Amino acid sequence: MPPHDETPRAFISYVREDSALVDELERALTESGIPVWRDVRSIFPGDAWKQKIRDAIQGDALAFIPVFSSNSASRTKTQMWEEVRWAIDEYRKMPPDRPWIFSVRLDDVALPKFDISSNESLSDLNWTDFFGPRKVSDAMRLVNRIKSLLSPEDTEEIGRAHV
Repeated sequence: MPPHDETPRAFISYVREDSALVDELERALTESGIPVWRDVRSIFPGDAWKQKIRDAIQGDALAFIPVFSSNSASRTKTQMWEEVRWAIDEYRKMPPDRPWIFSVRLDDVALPKFDISSNESLSDLNWTDFFGPRKVSDAMRLVNRIKSLLSPEDTEEIGRAHV
């Protein structure tokens, strides 16, 4: 059994068709010192995978990063939708000024209509575009914001991520 690590991690939620671009996103985060929780690296043979995912989201996740694309938008059923619902349930328990859900778009797709509260939806939270001419600079803004959660007293610019 792999050793249990208590380090808070950024949880990445995505659909399999987007794995290659999610690999790039994960690399940008980890090379900037942000530990990542991702199914392909954090679930081992014999694990109760659904419970491991739920525990990672509802435990001490540093951030929740749902990755949206035309691939995810075309799915009527996916484990990702359940993960987003679990994350929203956790987000509702947090102080209102605590950033925790950081949506990422891989292409020009509308964010799904998930309600966070009676007057706020997921699309009301600013997202990051991981495509187009601003891909690198937008990725750096995401990295810097999540990095500030890891060590809030350190607000200096973080080193350049490799995207």
